[in-house]
Amino acid sequence: MKQHIAPFRTIAAAALMLAAAVPAANAQGPSLWRDDGKYANFVTNNTARRTGDTLTIVIAEAAAVTNSEQTKTDRSGSLQAQLTAFDIAPEAFNTLPTLGGSHAQKFDGKADQTKQNRFETRVQVVVQDVLPNGTLVIVGRRTITVDDETKTIEIRGVVRREDITALNTVKSEQVANASISYVGSGPLTRTTTKGAVASVFEFIFHLLWPF
Repeated sequence: MKQHIAPFRTIAAAALMLAAAVPAANAQGPSLWRDDGKYANFVTNNTARRTGDTLTIVIAEAAAVTNSEQTKTDRSGSLQAQLTAFDIAPEAFNTLPTLGGSHAQKFDGKADQTKQNRFETRVQVVVQDVLPNGTLVIVGRRTITVDDETKTIEIRGVVRREDITALNTVKSEQVANASISYVGSGPLTRTTTKGAVASVFEFIFHLLWPF
């Protein structure tokens, strides 16, 4: 009987050793890939797509206005009349009176206007909201202060994900409902800007001047 039990013990021990070895064989070894490695950016999508993400708006706006108006009027007239009969007092006039008159009016006006503006810069914006269709609501501001002169650039609008380049940039012409403002404050701005009194007098002048 003992001779028959010994082989079973040997088989059971071998089975236990094999069961212990299987998890070790199936266990994964250390990976050569690192999610934070220097090559991770080549395969990940770094463009803005969530609230709080940032992207760069490349502002390149150009506007040209040309307006030409010309008005010309010329008017003239003349009148000649003679009284041929005066029945109330036939002897009142030896010669009946005559009436003559003329008038002339002329106006010539011309106005030409040509204006060109160009504004180029880059502004980093932040995604404030993601609409149900996937478009991004963005807001960005940049403030630069040099020698008490402050310039503030602000942009707002809506950006489609399809318009975002691989460099995470968008052209300003692709921003829907875009609102771009460039405001300055400081001594230079005050020097080149009309004051309140001058603006009031200019308004009154244009309101009352008849020509």
